[in-house]
Amino acid sequence: MPPRTKSRSTQVPAKIGRPSKYTIEWAETFCNLIAEGKSVAEICAKPDMPSQQSVYTWLRQDEDFLERYTRAREAQADRIFKECLEIADRNKDSEESARSAADRYTQVGSGSIGSQEI
Repeated sequence: MPPRTKSRSTQVPAKIGRPSKYTIEWAETFCNLIAEGKSVAEICAKPDMPSQQSVYTWLRQDEDFLERYTRAREAQADRIFKECLEIADRNKDSEESARSAADRYTQVGSGSIGSQEI
């Protein structure tokens, strides 16, 4: 019988934990939803989506995802601004109504209320 020798294993150790849901395709879909006006909480509440904690971790760790997310937030802000202007134009005769609509969008932009409440 040959002598037993200890040698290092060449196998890669298995990763512990669940597989990540992050893919480039997922990031694109997620950022498109953000640009459309959805919130991170709203998107992550869906059963097929990762947790908010995972999303924020990926944003800290992945510069490409952070850049995509930043562009999506800019598009979201542009969209909200355009909607504010349209509301103001429709309500020129009613200054109080226009001011109320603008206040609501300010609250949405600051995160005070969710976009679904509008």
